[in-house]
Amino acid sequence: MLVAAILDGHFKPGDWLRESFLCEELGVSSTPLREALQQLVHEGLAERIPNVGVRVAVLDTEDVIEIYDLREYLERLAICLSIKRRTVEDLIQLEELQRQGYAALQKNDLIAYREYNKKLHNLFLTIAGSRRLRVVTSSLQLQIEVVMARTILFPGRPMRAIKEHGDIIQALREQDAELAERLIYEHIRQAKEELILRLCSKE
Repeated sequence: MLVAAILDGHFKPGDWLRESFLCEELGVSSTPLREALQQLVHEGLAERIPNVGVRVAVLDTEDVIEIYDLREYLERLAICLSIKRRTVEDLIQLEELQRQGYAALQKNDLIAYREYNKKLHNLFLTIAGSRRLRVVTSSLQLQIEVVMARTILFPGRPMRAIKEHGDIIQALREQDAELAERLIYEHIRQAKEELILRLCSKE
């Protein structure tokens, strides 16, 4: 519940996660809540300030660059592996997700769009077929979701992103490894640059 509240923007970067307030709002006791807060800190979604408390993590430009650079490396590897292993059934699944994404945009349902986006990128990992790659990527999953949740709020970004996804899927269909790798790189770079630009404008 806490993760969803952060991704949905209910709790914003810098907001304090007070135990007494959260216990009452979520209807849970202090012990599981403390465990949940500790997990958020471990996953990078929150940060513990000594002698003060826990707050939603505030990402600066360096954090964003590091997260996106790691994501770029991992997803480029996933796409390269997917080129060799993708099946007709995989392509059908990707196309179905694209339909769901466009449907979410038509309804202006950004929560559904965010879920589509997450599923699509996770499917690239699944198609890649590397257990170790999935394990490594999962350690960054929530931090990736946090930055994704922010970028889809940028005007026009969701439509640009879904079109970029379509181009990547077409490259997978044609098994064009060089094109697919370049497209996933550009897709992630565009999102990174847009987020950094907005972060810098607030500094």
